[in-house]
Amino acid sequence: MNEESQLQLERYLQLVNRRKWVLVIPIVLAVLGAALLSFIQDPVYVATATARVSVAESGIDTQDPGAADRFLNTYAEIIQTNTFLDRVIDDLGLEGDDANLDGRVTTTPVDGTELIRVQAKASDPEQAAAIANDVANLLRDPAFMAQFLTDSTAVLNTQLEATAQTLEDEQALLDNLFETGASQSQISTQQDIVDATRASYQTLLAQREQALVRQGQAARAFSVIEAAEEPDAPVSPRLWFNLMAGLLAGLAVGVALSLMLEYIDPTLRGVRDLESVTRLPVLASIPFGIRWKYPPPPVSPDYRLLATKLRTVLQANGNKSVLFTSTRPEEGNTTVATYAAMAMAQAGLRTLLLDANLNRPDLHKLFNVPMTPGLYNFISQNGVRPALPVGEVIDDIVQESPVPRLSVLTAGNKLNDPSELLASAEMRAFLDVVEERWDVVVIDGAAMSSGAGSAVIAPVVGGVVLVAAEGQASSNSVEDTVGELASLGANTLGLVFCKATEA
Repeated sequence: MNEESQLQLERYLQLVNRRKWVLVIPIVLAVLGAALLSFIQDPVYVATATARVSVAESGIDTQDPGAADRFLNTYAEIIQTNTFLDRVIDDLGLEGDDANLDGRVTTTPVDGTELIRVQAKASDPEQAAAIANDVANLLRDPAFMAQFLTDSTAVLNTQLEATAQTLEDEQALLDNLFETGASQSQISTQQDIVDATRASYQTLLAQREQALVRQGQAARAFSVIEAAEEPDAPVSPRLWFNLMAGLLAGLAVGVALSLMLEYIDPTLRGVRDLESVTRLPVLASIPFGIRWKYPPPPVSPDYRLLATKLRTVLQANGNKSVLFTSTRPEEGNTTVATYAAMAMAQAGLRTLLLDANLNRPDLHKLFNVPMTPGLYNFISQNGVRPALPVGEVIDDIVQESPVPRLSVLTAGNKLNDPSELLASAEMRAFLDVVEERWDVVVIDGAAMSSGAGSAVIAPVVGGVVLVAAEGQASSNSVEDTVGELASLGANTLGLVFCKATEA
């Protein structure tokens, strides 16, 4: 698995952890619903009987290859007619809902065999077996089955009756010729007519006898191969199947809701959310309750850990300056930068805390010092930049804080668009000077979305730390900001998760 795939997997796992209740609740509801449905649903038992149709005894034309299949299919349909099912209802004395057999009796001819399977459904296993067996037994009842056979005898009987009447009339005419003394030729001609009519009658009579034999054979062609037995368990409701279906349906709904909520609200809710967005390390998780106040309180262990990690990374790379920025304003990067600088100073490093947020400066408020002169006054052509080199006068401008070894340089005059100024050669020269004078320079920058202020500083400082606040930063904004920093060539050291409800 490549890194991209692994990162996507981690993000999906984090999504599951973050939206676990959105996943769990639909699953629980769906499973409970499936269980309730299974409990209130009437059970359905299926019993199966198997009957055979002997082709040899059915009287059908064995020379016709499709005759046997047509015979089986015909009776499979006959079994499901109301005439047939009404007889089953009468035989078993079924009443009420039990007397409705529509759709509850099915027949299936078995391909390539002389078998028909009869299945019966009922809410009671005994009744299901009784229905299937009665259907199979009725197939063996010649008297009952005769009504479904093709009644060729009816046509023959009609023809016999007509021929018998014709024979009687012709015979009467012949007798009359004898009585009236008709000529011999007339009598002979009429005698031939009577003989021909009598021969037709005998032929029809033989055909009717043959038809009756075939009907009897067809009715006796059915036999029961396997009687239906009472089923041990119902086919419906299938409890485990329903529970699994409910589980899968609930999971699908939960995943869909989670993805929809993630799309609508991708706000970071925990450290794991932040870790899943990028491969960069999360340097610290700062609890929500830590707030700046003056005079500054003792530095918490979270900030001391952050300072230790930053010092290690900076020293390993031979860098001295680090920029703190965020994706959006009000995410706490000023507070994080201030406490990180204090922790470094308390660790013995000569630290300069620099306010580079020229359009929204805050450090002068935090340390209760004048805003000017400050950074603007050093690097602006229109400011009050001293005539002497920066290195010679910077000690007069930089202000000391209540924290030993921590110096503060405010922003100076407030600007609406400081990006051009921060990108100037004067700013680069200024950074070179202060990096020589202090062990570490902590820069409080503007949010990346507030303009190009931090964007133009990021490539020239030793490293960048991105601050993301719980409930404010989103996975999309963090991912976009990290990508932007990478495109600028910035050395992004890691991320800080602040305002955290859990460490």
